[in-house]
Amino acid sequence: VKTRQSPRAVPAEAVSPQKQRKIRLGAAWYLKERRLADPPCRFDVIAVTGRNESDFTLEHFPGAF
Repeated sequence: VKTRQSPRAVPAEAVSPQKQRKIRLGAAWYLKERRLADPPCRFDVIAVTGRNESDFTLEHFPGAF
């Protein structure tokens, strides 16, 4: 989940290839520690843009990477 207040900022763009790599490595470690072999999984991104708790938009990117 990424949040930005500026309407010009795009929260989903903040999930860089480097961050994606860290998330993938963390997930691989977790699955190995739990001895879970090749379970189906995906990584979604939720982008939150808004100025406050009552004025915001959500955008869901299923299977983002």
